[in-house]
Amino acid sequence: MLNPAAWMAGNYLVDGQWGLYNPLIWVIAVFSTITPSAAGFTTIVKILFLLITATGVYALVRSYNTRPAYGLLAGLSVAFAGWTFHMDAGTWVTNLEVFSYFPWVFWGLRHWAFSARRAGLTFLAIYLLITTGYVQGAVALIIGFVSILLECIAYRPARRFVIRVLLMGLAAALITITVFLPGLASVGVTTRSGGISNNDFLTANLNGLAVGSVPNARPQVNGYWSGNYVAVPITYMAWFLPALALVQWRRVKNSIPVLRGMAIFGTLMLLLTTSPSSVGPLRYPIRNLPWLTLAVIVMACVTLDHGLDPARINRRQIVLFCCLTMVPFWISYRGTPEHFKGFIVAAGAIISATLLAVMITNRMLRFSHVRSRTLGLFFVIITIAVTTTQTIYLHGTSSPFGWSLESSTKALEKPLPGAHGDVLVIGSILDLKGTTPSPNSAGTGFPPNIPSGYWTESSAANLWYLKSSVNTLNLYTAVGNSSASRDLCMETFYGFTCPDAFTKLFTKDATTGETLADLMSLDSVVVIVPANSDAHQIATTYSTPQGWHIANIGTYTVTWARDQTTPVIGSPTWSSNGLNYEIVSETPTTVKLRINSVPSEGGDIVFSRLAWPGYMARGAEIATPLRGYLLRVHVPASNTGGTITVQFRPPLWNLQVIALALSLLIWLGLTLFSIRSGRRDTRLRGDAELVAH
Repeated sequence: MLNPAAWMAGNYLVDGQWGLYNPLIWVIAVFSTITPSAAGFTTIVKILFLLITATGVYALVRSYNTRPAYGLLAGLSVAFAGWTFHMDAGTWVTNLEVFSYFPWVFWGLRHWAFSARRAGLTFLAIYLLITTGYVQGAVALIIGFVSILLECIAYRPARRFVIRVLLMGLAAALITITVFLPGLASVGVTTRSGGISNNDFLTANLNGLAVGSVPNARPQVNGYWSGNYVAVPITYMAWFLPALALVQWRRVKNSIPVLRGMAIFGTLMLLLTTSPSSVGPLRYPIRNLPWLTLAVIVMACVTLDHGLDPARINRRQIVLFCCLTMVPFWISYRGTPEHFKGFIVAAGAIISATLLAVMITNRMLRFSHVRSRTLGLFFVIITIAVTTTQTIYLHGTSSPFGWSLESSTKALEKPLPGAHGDVLVIGSILDLKGTTPSPNSAGTGFPPNIPSGYWTESSAANLWYLKSSVNTLNLYTAVGNSSASRDLCMETFYGFTCPDAFTKLFTKDATTGETLADLMSLDSVVVIVPANSDAHQIATTYSTPQGWHIANIGTYTVTWARDQTTPVIGSPTWSSNGLNYEIVSETPTTVKLRINSVPSEGGDIVFSRLAWPGYMARGAEIATPLRGYLLRVHVPASNTGGTITVQFRPPLWNLQVIALALSLLIWLGLTLFSIRSGRRDTRLRGDAELVAH
């Protein structure tokens, strides 16, 4: 629930993304502690979620009464679409996790709405999605529910099923309260707040979306790279989208109403994907692109299956297909003309392969349903070839970050030689000695190519979690604490600080007369050597405080350590004159003190804890935080000889527990109803036909 030693990153329920309620993440967490290779284990986990994605899309497309070949085509295409493959599977694993569950959610909701079946599996997918704790998935889930509800309303025979969807939605809403309420109740002290603005950072424009059928496009997207055009096709959806020109639309007129819900979902996701760069705490709208891609590919594959017959394709359709294929390539060429040879080869290969597949299936096969199915298999083969080619030629730039990381978990545990106890690292690897810009960051400075030797002395961002022998303040967090971040000039995502933090740590606080390092119970301070200096110069620039010594002078860092270790993080570090106490017991969430004496006007006690909302005190009262973020309690004079207990529970904790319990009860009820409904009605048709209504 709370880890005071992790400071800004230690309020796990407020952060949300730790997945504390998610059993699959529990399993991943356990195995991550015993793996010898961080890179190998990470790869296995990401492949797992890509498999969950692909199989979920396959099941969803099949639920529209579609043949297996097109379900396979959709599953492969969605899993290896641009943003999912190059960004989420490369770096943004929480977005990959929540997206992988969503096809199963939509599949289950349609079964539940139209046939009163799959309630248990549907809720399980919803539960896993929400409890991952990534708000992007929760937003998509809300839009998914709205889309299914509107589909039920639009399809007259299904209007009576609206109550089913609402009950499942109620169960989902209660889980959402459990997971996200701590963050909402604490947003006032975090760094994740703000209005609506647009700086065009990681937003999707129509130019970028227009090249969604170009496998080697360099779309126009402003992000963590140099210039306006990213080096990988992150907006790529599927090469076969122009093949919709070959469809016999009279044959799909009965399929179009079936796709109402998915069409509504796709439209809403398009609006969300192209929204401003910041809407309150929500940022980077292009992260919604996987859900838009899902909607587009599902509708395309269902339409192709129901309306594609090679024998009925005429010349006009072929010309239209060629034009629709070439136009996105022309847009790509206009943006990055230096890659024109690759665009010509890719466009020619796609057009030739598609027309060849049409010709073979038309001439060699007799029955229309066999021709359509076989053409779908040809599309699968072309998709595999396209994805393989992308991987071979773009693997070096599949992620925009160039950290030169160690892959061994043992190697990642070694940094901070000479440090002990609780540590703050000062400086930024962006200014690190020996750092050079990566190929994707020329002119921006970020992301940098880090010299490999740096990782033997220091670390960055979420890599600090692998350093088990010390506690580091510089941990990655998505929320942060605004007052602490401002006082330490710390950037929460990567844990960088400005050089002035060293001076601030050893300057006496005006209220208590103690240094900030003492108030925070720090045992070690590590300074990163900037590019314009060297370690010995840094060691002489900063004077060694009393009670400290230089523990290590390396190539990239200098370490100061206390002569004696301080009490554990979370303990009292200062009290008013005349206030005497002793610690009775202490846990990460609770501290109990016996008060031996208190001044007549009462007194204060400061703890080496962040004053998160949710702290309560018995025998004392929570006072205004010291420096805006250090927990402080006021002890009245009447409590002399008594005890005080300071305890943390997330804001509205009882409501969260009740919401979770009610959600599980509703899940149980819906599951029992689903089982009884399936047993009672033996005349029900097959799942695919039912859900396709």
